Amino acid sequence: MSVISRELPGPKNWQDFENLAFDVYRRLWKTNDAELHGRQGQPQAGVDVYGTDRVEQKYTGVQCKGKDGDLRAAVTATELRDEVAKARTFQPPLDVFILATTAPNDQAIQGIAREISQAHARLGLFEVRVTGWTTLRSFVADDQEVLLKYYRDLAPVDVIGQIAAGAEQNAAGFAQMDMLIRRATRMLTQSREATSPDDPLAAQVMEIGKLISDGSPRAAIRALERIQADHDATASPLARYRLLASLGNAHYALGEEDHAIALFHAAFEAHPDFSNARATRAMALLLEGKREEAEPIASAVFEDDRTSVRNAGIWIDTMPLDRPIAQIETALPPALVDTLDIQLRLALRSGEIGDADRHLAHARAALAIAPEDWRALATLGEALVQPLSALDGLGITHDVPAHLHADVERAIGLLKTAWRKLLDQDSSFQGRHISANLISLLGIVGREAEADQILDEALGAFPHYEPLAIFAARRSAANDDWRAVAATLDALPQDALTFDAFLLRTHAALQLKDGAGAVLWAGRMQSADVGQPAMAERAELVEAMQVHAAMLGSADAAALITDAIAKRPGSIVVRSVLYDALEAEDPLRAKLASEISSLAQGDLSLRERMHAAETLYAQGHYGMAADLYAAVHGGQDNYALRRRLQALNLADRRARGTQAVRNAPTCATRLGWLSSCRRRHLRKRRAVETGAQAVGERAPAA
Repeated sequence: MSVISRELPGPKNWQDFENLAFDVYRRLWKTNDAELHGRQGQPQAGVDVYGTDRVEQKYTGVQCKGKDGDLRAAVTATELRDEVAKARTFQPPLDVFILATTAPNDQAIQGIAREISQAHARLGLFEVRVTGWTTLRSFVADDQEVLLKYYRDLAPVDVIGQIAAGAEQNAAGFAQMDMLIRRATRMLTQSREATSPDDPLAAQVMEIGKLISDGSPRAAIRALERIQADHDATASPLARYRLLASLGNAHYALGEEDHAIALFHAAFEAHPDFSNARATRAMALLLEGKREEAEPIASAVFEDDRTSVRNAGIWIDTMPLDRPIAQIETALPPALVDTLDIQLRLALRSGEIGDADRHLAHARAALAIAPEDWRALATLGEALVQPLSALDGLGITHDVPAHLHADVERAIGLLKTAWRKLLDQDSSFQGRHISANLISLLGIVGREAEADQILDEALGAFPHYEPLAIFAARRSAANDDWRAVAATLDALPQDALTFDAFLLRTHAALQLKDGAGAVLWAGRMQSADVGQPAMAERAELVEAMQVHAAMLGSADAAALITDAIAKRPGSIVVRSVLYDALEAEDPLRAKLASEISSLAQGDLSLRERMHAAETLYAQGHYGMAADLYAAVHGGQDNYALRRRLQALNLADRRARGTQAVRNAPTCATRLGWLSSCRRRHLRKRRAVETGAQAVGERAPAA
């Protein structure tokens, strides 16, 4: 059955439609100068995509007019004329204007377009064309790269690829759920020492240091380095300490951690008897991972001066993780507890040790103190969604518990506000974790277009931040750009890779037919830090990937598979991965699918269920695949739900498909799966029955 006969549904939102149009037309035009025009909210003169059509040698603009694919609403003559009027203001003038729509081809509206073109020709204006979804989907189907990018779940199934890439998810796919609750390593608090009327240089340094808190560390560095060049030799110990410590804070705010640590140590050496200098040394040791060495220093400084917010914060950070948070709270003077910096540190410490109630309480207190501070906004956002990190498989099901819906929506709003504030500051490094958290959260709730936008912004600001690079690698995998996946992950230090990143890199080597690389990365995957929560099927997955890698250089793949299954006789995961490793025509695939079908009758974990469903779907056992998907999608609009709707209809179980659509979220039903599948099966009834019998399923009587 061809892809066209499947009747590809139109994109589900305008961002996806614009991006798809861009990819389609730049290929049709055979050009490298195609561009997306402007951003949402900007005047776009009726044009979303523009460029030079090198085939027709015409400068062309495209307006993407989204119509609800479920309603199949037609573009009206008024809408067409309005868009043409806007396009007349586009500069430079167009030769061709195309109104691309998700509505079906409409002869009447195309006739109006021809009439406008004739009138324009007399005035020396552009030609007007209307391209409906009937034609557009043909363009999509004719280009394998575009098809895979936008309709991956309608393309041939690549089971482990879905797992590694986290398709339609921004969590770690089936490998593990990783909420990426990345908090700032340390929120360095500017010292609030009393001014020094007898040491004007020290006082001047303190004033300049305020630039760091205001988000301008580069300006602070320029001013401090001028003072250092002019006065270093004559500066007092206090002034030299403040100068070096402030430079350290500024460089840390820019992400230059090693340089900052060296400056903190130098600041201590400049005035070793000063209590704040000793606190700075404790902070430097803490940043170096020497918590046990830092703790007694910070404790002594805190006892000497129990009025310093900065020193109290450093003391909190050095406390052993087994120290009860209530004990820390009791030791703090009330005046300090009511400050923003202490509430933030108590919130983060509570989150570290898993005390969700205190985490949320301190985060709320921090935001009440400073409702516009990006740290307070982000800290409360992360506290609100911390319960999600305990939900295994959330990246697969997207099934956020009903009682958390409001908290998740509020968290997204808080994190987005914090992110926007950060982008305006030089010191955004300290909040780079916010972008990773926001991307994860948006992916879980199915807002992929927004997640992609944040990822692009974050990569521009922090191109070397490992969690963002892993997100970028997953996106490349979803687009089948395995060379980009390999290059992105190879550039990261191995100790920064999560288990799913090792899995993704191994799969990239397999896709690139890099046998040596596949063996190497499969071995590394075995020793990778699994993270939390641990995945029960991890060992099976690793072993299967190692066998898959070995198969690239082996003449006897069947023997390798037989040995692997003998070692794990009850493993669905091993069979599923090795099924994917075989060529489509290999008869061993049918045997593995049959064994999976038998094993799937028992109690299954979430990942076992998804592996089984994907393999059985690929083999054509649609009815059983649909039943397996049913327990995975959780009623949410995600990959598993869409797969189930397809499987139900391919198995010709229309009544259950109808009920599934009625129970599905509105955003899923807009895809128009049921109506298109019904029409397909009325036409293909005989072929479906023949195929069902071939795979051992009896199609129900009409």
